[in-house]
Amino acid sequence: TTQRGIQCGTMERKIITINDIPSKEMFGDRDFIKAPDLYALCMDLINKHETQFSHLVNVAIEVLWKKVGGKSKGRVTLGKTQAATGLVGYFSECAFVIWIAADHCQEASFSDQQFQALLFHELCHISYDPEDGKLSLQGHDFEGFVSELRAYGAWDLTLKTMVSQAQQLSLFKLEESNYARPQAGVDALPANC
Repeated sequence: TTQRGIQCGTMERKIITINDIPSKEMFGDRDFIKAPDLYALCMDLINKHETQFSHLVNVAIEVLWKKVGGKSKGRVTLGKTQAATGLVGYFSECAFVIWIAADHCQEASFSDQQFQALLFHELCHISYDPEDGKLSLQGHDFEGFVSELRAYGAWDLTLKTMVSQAQQLSLFKLEESNYARPQAGVDALPANC
């Protein structure tokens, strides 16, 4: 890390702070604006996690800020990955578009680390099938409720896998790392990505 940013391969990536999140006024009458700092972070994550994201190295991905993230199923939507097909693909000249909700990130006072985690999450939605050689969107590895785990335990395979992985992570004392520390406002925002 340097004083101004984080070393990204041979380039330096600026650390993203709450001051870099565009205000509603910066959007004007547009719903989306380009996010060059988030794009740089996205490329840094692809390089940093080369094994997991090797299928994305030469894929055209556009990263945008969205003025209002909205909600889905009662939870705030922090970001979304979409395949750029049809007219969107033609005009954007990319394969996938990732947007990040400026309003929710501002409200939760997102840190650079949280932006990394969110973009990592969104990149995980882009999968590669070696059999047909195609990229596609992938759903989450698991879905469940804390109350469901409390009442019935890990009763299905996806929940068992998630619990097993969480238990293995605790062996590395994740609770002592910055990743496990709650940030102001974040815990109050149940997220949907």
